[in-house]
Amino acid sequence: MIGVLVDLDGVLWFSEKLHKDAFIKVFEELTVDARKLVNQTWEFGEPTHQYAVRLLKILGIEKQEQILQDFIVKKRFYANEPDFVPLNTRLIKKLSQMKKNNIKLALVSSSSNLNVGKFLTLSKTPNLFDFKVDSTMVVNPKPSPDCYNYAMHKLKLAPDKCLAIEDSEIGIQSATNANIKIVLKYSGETKEDEFYAKLESGVKKIQKND
Repeated sequence: MIGVLVDLDGVLWFSEKLHKDAFIKVFEELTVDARKLVNQTWEFGEPTHQYAVRLLKILGIEKQEQILQDFIVKKRFYANEPDFVPLNTRLIKKLSQMKKNNIKLALVSSSSNLNVGKFLTLSKTPNLFDFKVDSTMVVNPKPSPDCYNYAMHKLKLAPDKCLAIEDSEIGIQSATNANIKIVLKYSGETKEDEFYAKLESGVKKIQKND
């Protein structure tokens, strides 16, 4: 048995602009240079809490729990428009085919449980994944390997029997830190046919090791 472990934001749905714009709106309440600040520091895939702490520090605002929690609540409010986020329908279809071929599937995200739930509803894939990891299930978010290790533990699969799909360097590092050898990058610069050829090749490579 082998498994394919997939990131959510930026891979299964193209939500970077939604999250980036939400951060800008929050920081417009703190500085007139919010757009410039976010554009200079943005790294898609960085957990909201971690990125908020980093930006508040840049602005010289001490890390106070109440300020931080208010920031996160506002950011999630501004990002609460997933209906307008395009789904990666081709990859979802490909994963559905893989499941029919007895390949284990896991959704591995540092996003919130709410965000994961919205994706599953909008994409109509509540039963596609054999296991789902969100930010509430592990102590340390990506680039820690915790979320991947947890998914592999639940699927009862070793790292050499898994392939991961990520779009950010933070996510790639997380999968690599979990000793997953085949990590494919899916991003806006990815050539579709080239990516799917690599996906097929990676799956066949793992299967040959069975």
